[in-house]
Amino acid sequence: MKYFVRKLTAGLSLLLSVNVFASTWNATIVGNDTVAYFFDADTVQKTPDGHVLVWEKSVQKKQADSDGAWSTAWRVKLNCKKRTSQVLTSSDYGSDGQFIKSRNMPGVETEVVPDSIAEALLKIACEPNFPNDKSGKNYFPLAAGVDVFQATRNIVSYMNSQVDNAPK
Repeated sequence: MKYFVRKLTAGLSLLLSVNVFASTWNATIVGNDTVAYFFDADTVQKTPDGHVLVWEKSVQKKQADSDGAWSTAWRVKLNCKKRTSQVLTSSDYGSDGQFIKSRNMPGVETEVVPDSIAEALLKIACEPNFPNDKSGKNYFPLAAGVDVFQATRNIVSYMNSQVDNAPK
């Protein structure tokens, strides 16, 4: 599994992070078959009491959500010490990046579920060198001119190219 993750990370790095100049969004290695996750490194705020505020974005890989949204951006407040998260605001977007709707009422602070995508994002955000880690182990900046939708198409294309279609 570690070999696959290293191979996938190397392949995605080539597809997504060539010639980075002024990119804001970073691709994470967190995700699944249906959703890719990103965060905005330029707006990350860390507080002395262990909170991390970060804009995260998810993009659907195969089909829109039931409400037609292909992407959701949310401002989340993570508590690294208590292992909780709270969505402060969120907005949904169509496949062309057009705004659909927003929810501006902060959610309730909730405990992060073990082994969930939220836990994986919490672990990344609570690292001491987040969001400045240049190793590419957990995340990497998108290439200049590549938005989260193009990056997601690149991820899907790469994943499809790794499928062994040979008869068994």
